[in-house]
Amino acid sequence: DPEAWLMLHEIYLLVGQYKRAAFCIEELILVNPMAYMYHLRYGELLYTQACSGHKSNELFRQARKYFAHALELKPENNLRALSR
Repeated sequence: DPEAWLMLHEIYLLVGQYKRAAFCIEELILVNPMAYMYHLRYGELLYTQACSGHKSNELFRQARKYFAHALELKPENNLRALSR
């Protein structure tokens, strides 16, 4: 149920559990791999994890890949992915 995964994702974000929120988005990507918003959200989560103490270059690279894929899926009017 995509709505349940999205709601659980938002709850995890509220309490700062980014890894669990990322898992919810991964499940949403599996359900609908063509939804650019899921790729964008996952990229944002990876970027947040990389910035919040982990400082991992690999997380930054992965985030960039998801932003790029979100741009491939929706190239116009996708400023959130373009600005990263």
